[in-house]
Amino acid sequence: MIFAHLPLWFARELDERVEMWRRDPRELTQPSLEAQWEAFRAAATDFHDKLNEHMWMEPRTKAEREAGFEQFMQIPPEWKTRDHARYQGALNELQESRRSLEHCMASLLGTLHSSHVDETVLN
Repeated sequence: MIFAHLPLWFARELDERVEMWRRDPRELTQPSLEAQWEAFRAAATDFHDKLNEHMWMEPRTKAEREAGFEQFMQIPPEWKTRDHARYQGALNELQESRRSLEHCMASLLGTLHSSHVDETVLN
């Protein structure tokens, strides 16, 4: 899946989670779970950092903001025409980081499921 924009609410939620994990790290007793958690946290942090590096808020007019139009982050569209290599590089980095996050999340959830650990220990 190729994406060039993302809802702002998702980016803000990810900001909050990554900051919470930095501020209040998890202490887990199962080595396999701890390794999966650390891989997931690192992948989420990398994706967060890539979003902040390559995506900017789409401009909204005052009327659009007042009407409640949802805001998005996007890879600057001018990169596509003025600096296509930069645009393509941003897409590639975001896709690779997203795939890594998806893989780590699936691994973590698989480990939680197979070991019957309550997911609330990670919140």
